[in-house]
Amino acid sequence: SHGGLRAIVFTRLGDVGFLAGIAVIYALTGTFSIPAMAHGVGGWAGTLATKGLLLPFLLTFSLGAMAKSAQFPFHEWLVTAMTGPTSVSALIHAATMVKAGVFFMLRFAPIFHLASIELSSTIPSAVGDVNTFFAVIATIGAFTAFFMATQAIVASELKLVLAFSTASQLGYMFLAIGSSGLTHEFTGGFLACFNHLMSHAVFKASLFLAAGAIIHVVESRYLRDMGGLSRHMRGTFPSMLLAALSLSGLPPMMGFWTKDSILEAAYGTGMLIPFALGVITAAITAFYSMRMIMRVFLREESKNVKHLAEEHEVHEAHRVMLAPYLLLALISLTVGLLWPLMAPGLNSSITRHVIALEHVPHEFKVHLDPMLTGLSVLMVLSGFGLAYITYIRPRINKRISAAVSSRTWVGGLRNLLYDRYYINSIYYQIFVRGAAKFSSATYKWFNILVIDGFYHRFLPWITNRARAAADIFNSVVVDGFYHGLIPRIAARASKVSSKFNSVVVDGFYHRLIPRATNAASNKTYRSFERGVIDKGFNVAVPNRALELARLFRKVQTGRINHYLLMFFLGLVIVAVIVVLVV
Repeated sequence: SHGGLRAIVFTRLGDVGFLAGIAVIYALTGTFSIPAMAHGVGGWAGTLATKGLLLPFLLTFSLGAMAKSAQFPFHEWLVTAMTGPTSVSALIHAATMVKAGVFFMLRFAPIFHLASIELSSTIPSAVGDVNTFFAVIATIGAFTAFFMATQAIVASELKLVLAFSTASQLGYMFLAIGSSGLTHEFTGGFLACFNHLMSHAVFKASLFLAAGAIIHVVESRYLRDMGGLSRHMRGTFPSMLLAALSLSGLPPMMGFWTKDSILEAAYGTGMLIPFALGVITAAITAFYSMRMIMRVFLREESKNVKHLAEEHEVHEAHRVMLAPYLLLALISLTVGLLWPLMAPGLNSSITRHVIALEHVPHEFKVHLDPMLTGLSVLMVLSGFGLAYITYIRPRINKRISAAVSSRTWVGGLRNLLYDRYYINSIYYQIFVRGAAKFSSATYKWFNILVIDGFYHRFLPWITNRARAAADIFNSVVVDGFYHGLIPRIAARASKVSSKFNSVVVDGFYHRLIPRATNAASNKTYRSFERGVIDKGFNVAVPNRALELARLFRKVQTGRINHYLLMFFLGLVIVAVIVVLVV
């Protein structure tokens, strides 16, 4: 339930920017058609550039892509998204949901690049905005690849290693598409991202499905409960090994070609930090991939495996389970072997039909930069060697385990990585507990200030003060002036005219005025006391407050359909406001 909730929250945060970008595009173009958006890119991009809003628009519009593909700082949801059934995890992590953000970038990056070309002569600042956008995307992608890979090296769950790996490989794809807009050949970075998208879908699906078979056999998702399975699962072991080698980027696996093209595109940008992070991540990827293989298949059997072997034979997965991930692993190897032959035609087709460039290069050749390829392979082999020394050599493994368990910097680093740099805790402290504390404090202060302070204290106090003032007025004016001074004056005046005294004073002053005054006073008192104090202050105000509370409580129905209805109504209102403002 936490995994599903996190996925909803994080992806919806990005969707706010995505929907705002859609509203802006519609306000400027009057259409939701992507071809129309590309055809009129000079118009709407020029309008945004002249107002200084092109870069903010591009970054905001891409928030949805970064959230869907779990780029930093939206990465936390993907870590727990592997808790469902393994077949679902294979689809989500390898081919569908998390790839939606990469698909968005592949779909719109050519349009953004075209905007910089069309506006280069009229609005030079637009070129800088677009280049800054691509640089930000490349940097975030490289950092995400490195950041998530470091956490995979200490993960204790099999599928959690693959979840970290997914986010890391998605970072590679963002690095590639970001690099595409910063090099002379846009197609290089675009094809690197597109091909790694396909390559990752193959070997990551194989890894997740194989992980499901392993978890089913050992009845545990933790690496500590595995080990020695190469003797029991003779079909799963080569399948997962081939897929892990492809993930690591070892020649001639399919992952090698696509990852190497990403590093080549990053090198072409001239940005040292993203390129360096990409190279270092290659070594880390090889390390955690081999760590996973060694702890699952090559190390000695765990107590759990021995116990299961005593109760019943630890067996290979059923052919129905084995066939899909074995086939995918073999495809990753076969495509890698045939890549120099099939890549030129595939890249030409992608360039012509996906990017839709008017001038397509006549031929695409698969070439390897000796320096970059050598550096990449060296990083991969270094990761393999370090994993072998760490997990296969008993003495070194004991020393490392002792260093990790002690209170040295090694143990502190391990805890930092294992706790995911404490970012999850920070999110909970700020957004979850912070929001709860803010809500509680708001309720508390509203209850103290408004209900207790104003309603129960101030209003009774002001009413009592008004009543005291009325008593003073009655004592001074009514008793002193009305009943004291005026009767004396009237008594003296009666000596002058008894008739006036009889008619005016007795009839009007002593009878009519007191009766009218008493009647008006009683009626006013009864009306104010009953109508204002009893019915209004003590009945109407609390009832209206309760009705308003019940009305707001009905909004939270707990039904997704109602929330979706309110979401789309809000979207329509935002779109109308944006259209009116723009």
